[in-house]
Amino acid sequence: MSRARIYAAAIALACGCAGAGAGLAPAQQTNTRLGGGVETREIRGEVPVPAPARLRVVTEVGNVTLSRAAGTTLSYDITLRLRGSAPATRTALDAWPVSVRRTGSLIEVAVGAPTGAGGEARLEVAVPDDVGRITVHSAVGNIAARGVRGALLAESAAGNVSADDLAGPLRVGTAVGNVVLGRIAGPVRASTAGGNITLVSAGGGATLESQGGNLRVQSAAGPLRLITAAGSIQVGQAEGDVVAETAGGNIDLGDVAGRVRSQTSGGNIAIARARGVQCQSGSGSLRLREVAGPVRAATAAGSIFARITASRSTFGDSVLRTGIGDITVLLPPRLPVTVDVDLTGAFGHRFSSDFAALERAAHAQGGALVVSAPLNGGGPLLRLVSANSNISIRKEP
Repeated sequence: MSRARIYAAAIALACGCAGAGAGLAPAQQTNTRLGGGVETREIRGEVPVPAPARLRVVTEVGNVTLSRAAGTTLSYDITLRLRGSAPATRTALDAWPVSVRRTGSLIEVAVGAPTGAGGEARLEVAVPDDVGRITVHSAVGNIAARGVRGALLAESAAGNVSADDLAGPLRVGTAVGNVVLGRIAGPVRASTAGGNITLVSAGGGATLESQGGNLRVQSAAGPLRLITAAGSIQVGQAEGDVVAETAGGNIDLGDVAGRVRSQTSGGNIAIARARGVQCQSGSGSLRLREVAGPVRAATAAGSIFARITASRSTFGDSVLRTGIGDITVLLPPRLPVTVDVDLTGAFGHRFSSDFAALERAAHAQGGALVVSAPLNGGGPLLRLVSANSNISIRKEP
């Protein structure tokens, strides 16, 4: 069953049981006006909120906006619009299913679909801090939340989702639309089947998934998992490990406190800083500007640059491999390491190094140029493999 059909069933259930005995019916005001061929009905009301409380908002058509309310009272403003002329529009407005009720600690706001075409709805809900859990489902429409304190689950079958200045954990999803997230104090999980996802900051970790869009994160206080089927990935800063995978696009990672595992089927990978790196590209260059741990980097066609800043205690076995492309590695002068170089098709290409021991060890073997030598007494293996290209090992300043 599709998301839209699930939401429609939930709306029918909520709107269909709002009669006497279904729960506490809040006091509300209704105003209907006609002008310019559009009949508009506004439904406003307030609901006292017990502590702790839950909020459930379900709409089959229309945008939903959540904001933070002062005090302990939830307020709502529902606007329904129909194009046409009276009395047909008045009859359709009367038949438009709308329900607001409170049952125990659960507050439900539900808007169904109007009869006929041309109907629009807008839901604005001000949520007090005593609401600890909020769920929003929209079949067709955008969802926006700002300033709410509780944990939020927001899903739209067709629409954009945005959130900012949230205190709790956040989970959002849309089948068709973009996800725009500002500052979220808790962990984040966001997905879209066809759109971009942007996140300014997360107070915990974040998981972002898209079937066809770009992923961008400015900062996260925890680990990141970023997966897209077709798009680029960009991260400014992350306090934990980062997993970044795309079927077609570039990956650009900034300051990562943990380890990085990244993969792209066709694009470049750039990492400013990480504690360790495992990266692979089907066709693209790899640029690792500062790695304080082991490196495993491979590309079918592209150059590799890696500046290794690891110490004796943080470095481990490393392999840098490219089908065709230059490899340049910067090493700390006193790092204990055993170097193994395999450069096939070396005619017209060369191996060079600031380390005299490596220059002396370089020799031809079976049509390839090979190097195998320890530095500073030897240590973890550093293996460099390329073909028809240049390989260079320099001293890190």
